[in-house]
Amino acid sequence: LQLQGYSISFDLLKNDFDNVKAKVSSLPTNTPVMIDVKGGYGSFFYSSDLSEAVISQSVDVKAVDELIDLMNRKNLYLIARFPAFQDYHYGLNHVPSGIPFTGGGGALWMDDDRCYWLKPRDSGTKGYLTSIILELRSLGFNEVVLDKFWVPTGTKVNYTGDAVADIGESANRLLSNVT
Repeated sequence: LQLQGYSISFDLLKNDFDNVKAKVSSLPTNTPVMIDVKGGYGSFFYSSDLSEAVISQSVDVKAVDELIDLMNRKNLYLIARFPAFQDYHYGLNHVPSGIPFTGGGGALWMDDDRCYWLKPRDSGTKGYLTSIILELRSLGFNEVVLDKFWVPTGTKVNYTGDAVADIGESANRLLSNVT
């Protein structure tokens, strides 16, 4: 069995867009295509209508919108990928939804990419993720891959919940909200 499909990373969107568009143009109908639609800083790579959306300055968002339209017209099988719980902008603007830093003082924990992480069981987090998934569905995406769908660990992470149970509950809630 040979798997076939095409994956479009943020780096390709940013640095090799003309080749991405040419490749997509040559793909046969029903080919699976996975595309990064949002990054860990919380920047959207397409023109989102969500009030919380921060539009990327690193990629040509209008060109990505046109690419999504092209993929829909070609009847490709669209898969959106984005980090679920790693989101600098949402964490910054919704501190109670973020995972705190052990040092206290209300500061949020930040990973090596300098991004905040969100609590999986938090109702704001789940509502935000649900709204993104529903918007992606309205844009023609068939599936969503949630990257960074875990609770970070380490000595400076102050996560007091049961990470395994909280991830499971979040997954179940997201599935029930979007199906």
